[in-house]
Amino acid sequence: MVFSGLDVVFTVYAVERLQLPASDLALLRSLRLIVSIPFILVMGGVADLWGTKKTAFAAILMTAAASVLTIAIPSKGTLFATFPVYGGLTAILLVSMNVISQSVKDHLRNLSNTLYRSTFIGFAIAGPLCAGLLISYGYLAAFLGFAAILAVSLGALSLYPEEKNAVPPHGELPGKSVSRLIGSWSSLLHDKPMMTYMFLNGLLNHVVMVNLVLIPIKLMNELGVSSRDFTLVMTLSSVTGLLFTVAAGFLMKKHLAKLVVVPMLLSAASNLVLGLQANVALTIVLFMLSSAFYTVTMAPTSLWLSGMAKRQFGAVFSFFKIVSAGLGFLVSAVLSIVQPALGIDRALVAYGTFGLLASLLFMRHIYRWQEASGGQPPERSQG
Repeated sequence: MVFSGLDVVFTVYAVERLQLPASDLALLRSLRLIVSIPFILVMGGVADLWGTKKTAFAAILMTAAASVLTIAIPSKGTLFATFPVYGGLTAILLVSMNVISQSVKDHLRNLSNTLYRSTFIGFAIAGPLCAGLLISYGYLAAFLGFAAILAVSLGALSLYPEEKNAVPPHGELPGKSVSRLIGSWSSLLHDKPMMTYMFLNGLLNHVVMVNLVLIPIKLMNELGVSSRDFTLVMTLSSVTGLLFTVAAGFLMKKHLAKLVVVPMLLSAASNLVLGLQANVALTIVLFMLSSAFYTVTMAPTSLWLSGMAKRQFGAVFSFFKIVSAGLGFLVSAVLSIVQPALGIDRALVAYGTFGLLASLLFMRHIYRWQEASGGQPPERSQG
């Protein structure tokens, strides 16, 4: 709820209050993604030393502080400092939740992924609603309100059990824990199917997600949609994503490969069409569909990756987050450079077309792997 709500608050604040153009929003997003890489590395080592519970406490407190600081010193410079930090901290928490959802018995993993994503998206519906309500009282109320919700979440976290082995062997320092983590990634670099999967999936994730940069500008600045109405659009988008995710959960066992890649193709196609028209209602519907199709891919993507991981969930998912963040940084950085020349609509068409072509290439690899491995994710040994 906080992630989805604060994302809306940050976006509306940047567009409406600070009047940032799409190129600056893209640059802001690229900074958020690149900052998540050192955060995942450093906090992974800290988690080994402190334990997950204390690390999560620190991450939540720092996220609340970033929210308060953004509005305490309201300026473009402050936003460019606090938003990347906020992104890095949320990346840490998302990796942890993803690993937990895979750490179940094999026959329960389909159910675990569906429940995790559906619950996550279900609570995310409340985020934009809270954002719209709080923004109506001013941005101070919005940023402080979500900081207060984060404080409440600390109470829930206090119920989480302490780890029995929170401190690594021989008093290992965070630096050595980071070295161990990087060492565990070395074998992944030689696994061709896994690296291809991570590269194409991570690239497509961020190519289709450019709508989160371009569509708020198009709706609020070009089509005259108010900030309050935009928060309602984001809420409806979350509801649509939840319904799509629940429906996909019934299909994952038989159609996992299709659910990994086909929604990506449909999301890219929606973005392409978004750039070819200027109708308010159609823009809202296509934006909701594009976002919902992207959301559908989350659980199948994690499930396919967990099948390739063979229980090495921590190493694989943290490495995937690093690869995805790096690719996202490049995609967003390029967008910040080319968008001023292309404009909103032509940028949507360009990224939508590229997303379609990349989806077809990804589909070719996925179906080939599926055929070679009897309908399952390829074995690590195939690399």
